[in-house]
Amino acid sequence: MRDWAYVTSLLLSPHLYGVVVLAIICAWQGYGLLEFLEAASLLSLAPLAPILYDRWRGRTDIFISERRKRTKYFAATALVYAAATALYYLRGEELLYLLFATYLVETLLHMAVNTRWKISIHSAGIAGPTTFLVATLGAVFAVLYLLLIPVYAARKKLRAHTDAQLVAGALLSALSTVVVVWLLTSYTV
Repeated sequence: MRDWAYVTSLLLSPHLYGVVVLAIICAWQGYGLLEFLEAASLLSLAPLAPILYDRWRGRTDIFISERRKRTKYFAATALVYAAATALYYLRGEELLYLLFATYLVETLLHMAVNTRWKISIHSAGIAGPTTFLVATLGAVFAVLYLLLIPVYAARKKLRAHTDAQLVAGALLSALSTVVVVWLLTSYTV
């Protein structure tokens, strides 16, 4: 009965949850549909495109289960996030700038860890964005941390990660988000 775990892993994937978080931010900021679609393209669609292409070609599975295959996807994603960070900084869109800056740092950190160990991007993909919402929009969003429970259970059921990998993904992502938000909001000129 691994179907629930597979579906949960898809529905609470970093790419889909990121779009949910982005929708919250765009609604909070009063952005229109075009702004949301642009940001969603940069946050989720562009990073997901090479994965989907390689899955279609039979080179990887949707979760990139083989650790050694992950680096090129991390690198491509980091380039997209760096460009988006610069774009939103230049436009003066502070919340989106901060969001993409946190995603950029998290991607680089996870890429570095991934060279030696398979850290959980699923748990990171819930913890980091949720921490961002809590840090920037308020504690009311802390309830979203509860999504870590089904993610944890699903990834364990699929034997995708150990306990340590799941916990490390969540902690590294949450802590790096706090640090990036604090640094970029404390020293803004």
